[in-house]
This record gives sequence, C-alpha cells and structure tokens, in this order.
Amino acid sequence: MFLAGLHNLPWPVFCAWLGLFIRTFAGASRWEVATNASLQIILAREALTRHSVDPGPDSLRNRLLVPILHTHKLNVSELDESGLQYHWALRCSITSLKKHLEPATPIDVFVFVRPQYVAIAPDWLTEHEHVHVLPLHEDGFRMPMAQLRPRDMSWSGGFSDEYRMMGDWRLTFQPAFAKGLGYQFVLQFDSDSYVMEPSKINLVHFMRSKTIWFANNHAFFYEVKGYMQGLPELTAFWIRTRRFNVKGPLYTKTRPANISGLHTIENAITALEPFWTGWPGRMLSGFFVVIDMHWWFDRWVSDFVELVVKTGAHIEHRWNELSVQSIIWDVFVPEAHSYSFSPVEEIHGGHSRLVEQLYMHCFGYLNTTNTTYGM
Repeated sequence: MFLAGLHNLPWPVFCAWLGLFIRTFAGASRWEVATNASLQIILAREALTRHSVDPGPDSLRNRLLVPILHTHKLNVSELDESGLQYHWALRCSITSLKKHLEPATPIDVFVFVRPQYVAIAPDWLTEHEHVHVLPLHEDGFRMPMAQLRPRDMSWSGGFSDEYRMMGDWRLTFQPAFAKGLGYQFVLQFDSDSYVMEPSKINLVHFMRSKTIWFANNHAFFYEVKGYMQGLPELTAFWIRTRRFNVKGPLYTKTRPANISGLHTIENAITALEPFWTGWPGRMLSGFFVVIDMHWWFDRWVSDFVELVVKTGAHIEHRWNELSVQSIIWDVFVPEAHSYSFSPVEEIHGGHSRLVEQLYMHCFGYLNTTNTTYGM
C-alpha cells in the first residue's frame, strides 16, 4: 500500500521521489537527514525579506537567532490542560522576547511547528515582523528506530519520544539552520522560557566583544546519573582517539582529576552526594543558552557532536542536548570564552508554565480568573 500509485507518476517526478526516499531511508546517513535545513532556510529568507530584513550573512551576523521548537497543536479547541499550559507559555515566551529582549538586541524568532499547523498559527505568532512560523522538518525529527537499540535494552526511563527528539533537533537541525542563514549567535530558548525583565545588554555585541563562545544564564544543576550514562566514557574515547588536548575545565571537575576520572558518576546518584567519583554532570540550564556558531562549527566540536548523534545514545539515555552541551562546555571551552549571565546586571532568563508567574513577568499583572490561560 505504501507504494501504491507510484507507477502513475511522471518519470522525472518518480525519480525525484525515489531519490528522496533513498536519501532519507537508505542511502543518506541519519546525520544528513537530521541536519537538512534547506527548505526551512529558503522559507526563512523569504520571511525575512517580506519584513524588510536583509537575509544576507553580513546582516544576520549582527542579529540574534531565536529558534523555538513547539510540537503541540495550535488549535486551542483541541488542547487538554497540559497543552493549554504550553500554548499559553509559548505566547508569553514570544511576548517576553518582544518586550524585554528586542529593545536591546535585534532578534529574529523562528517558531517551528508541525507542518499542518503553519496555516492556522494564531495572530500573536504572525503579527510581529520579527517572529516567523516555519514547518518542522519532520523526516529529521522522526525517532530513528533503525539506529537505536530496542527499548528493553537498558534505555534510561521516563520522558516522551518528542522530548528526546527535541534534544537531537538542537544538536543537528538548529545549528545547521543557523549556519545556513549566516547567524553567528543563537539563543537556545524553550517554548516555556521567557526573559523576565528588560535586558541591559545587546547580546550579540556582548558575546562578540568579550569573545564568548558559550554562555548560560545563572542557573546550573547536577543531573542524575541515568541521564548522562555512558556520555563521559564516549567523551574519553573521543579524546583518546583524536589525541585532543582538553581546552576547558574538565579535569578540575572529575574525580580523579584526569582522564581516568572521565566516566559516569559512581558511588552516588548525583554529585550532590559526598563520595561520588567520575564526571559530576554539572548541567547548563538548557532553556537559556547563547552559542557562537563560528565556534560550534570548529572541526573538533563538530566531529564530537556528530559522533554523539551517530551513536543514538543521546536519545536512548536522554542525554539530549543538555548533557552533551554541558560536557562540550567542560571539554572545549576555556574559561575565558565561557560565561554565566548576571540576572541583575545583564539579562535574566526564566522558565515556567505557572500561569501567575507568566502573567506577572510578561504583562505585569496577575490573572486569577481566566481558566483558559488567556486564550
């Protein structure tokens, strides 16, 4: 049934379809499929041009790219309570970017949704000249089951397939999209993240003037071992086989303080316990991270990320982008090129789906009566 009707296609169309099928499912690597941002780059350039933004790299390198992945439905009548929370959180995210970030930093926000929802995007997603809705590249976002082990072979538990693929998307599509358009800096931003108060800095100028490659908001935390299982060992393999001289503070964190300490944490569940050994898994926030794409596409960083993605373990063990980016911070980023933003003096990124917090920080007042989250 899958192939029914293909024999009726014109020969050139059939050949094009067959080529796409082979590249996606047989010939092309999963990495090539996941990093294919060609259609979205074309649509993004068209959207920028319509709103009088020069889509050339000389222009975009001075603007901040904010890609937001939102896989929930956009038709409010079809949303349950949880879906409504995400829907409202996305609206607040967009509002906070316009209200608190854009006055200080030129931004281009691209919200990636399921293709069927692009045409029904609400006005608050389409009425602003620097907020654009694009279709998700679904072939690249599909769970690559042929690459992965069966789930009963010790996958780390919890978390949905979409959540795991969000991490993959941020390691594959997000950088490819940014590079293809010519942006130097990307703000990694959840659909339920927001800028809590007016930014006091131009993020692009700040990052470039201080030669910061990787910046996080003020929040760090220690992950439990199940969600970084195997990542330190893979990193040790990569360091040894590439004979790489670690640039970051990795060995100031491991126990012991050398490559023999680069293994999944032992004798504890997290590094909050006293007698742990290994890599402690100190994580970036994930929901408010700024990355220099010129540095990200350094040959060594790119090689490491591609190795991680090709193992599939970032999906199986829910490393997601969070654990991977955190160990990248430790391995590749000298302290002079990493930064943690001051929420008081620079910029304050927040993360919540609590309605009262969202109303207060986005609009300056509380909502205590509207049970449909402002919709």
